[in-house]
Amino acid sequence: MAQTPSLNLVPVGSGALAVTHRPRLKLLPTFRTAGVTHLVTLLSRREGALVMRSAATAAGLEWIWVELADARQPPPRRQREIVAALTRLAKIIRTGATVVIHCSAGIHRTGMFTYALLRTCGLEPDEAMSTLTRLRGATAEGVGEQRLAWAEEWATTARSQGDATGGPASAATAQAGNSPRFTAETNDDQPSAENARTLPWGSLLSRTWTTPDGRRSREHSTHCPPLASL
Repeated sequence: MAQTPSLNLVPVGSGALAVTHRPRLKLLPTFRTAGVTHLVTLLSRREGALVMRSAATAAGLEWIWVELADARQPPPRRQREIVAALTRLAKIIRTGATVVIHCSAGIHRTGMFTYALLRTCGLEPDEAMSTLTRLRGATAEGVGEQRLAWAEEWATTARSQGDATGGPASAATAQAGNSPRFTAETNDDQPSAENARTLPWGSLLSRTWTTPDGRRSREHSTHCPPLASL
């Protein structure tokens, strides 16, 4: 009997949002069947983020990686990736995307980032917290006041820099565009360091390879470089 995902999809703007712990790889195709369009992974490379990427893209999901190595505050020089991610995600949710966000347990990092995203989407603090509670009670209860304060700072910056709530487009959003476009194609697991530095954050990558039986295969992912690479 086929398993179905335990996702609590909550409407946000024209789209929908869900949060969860690390999903089982074999359930990702059922996410797509349930209407999910984007999977946001907050895991580090060490925690298997790239394995999640392969499974997500194979399932037909758009995969976005925002690497948060742990639940502590990232250093200021690394926070621009988070702000860019919030701006882009708020935009795609407004256009009707259904997004699932996860880390490992789905509490600290997930709660922090999701609250920031809800605030970036224009929800007031009380409304954002209420929505987080509707999404997953354990996440809302466990995220912690300090992480919410950091999330508030990120959301404030994202709203001031971009069109997350209808203002002028930010540089990251303008570069990424309103519709998917491929800015790089590679036969490697990752784009070269030189090419990666020139790609707009949020660009789509196409990776092709030859299978053992001689067939050509392809997967797509979104270029969201990890914090350490910025």
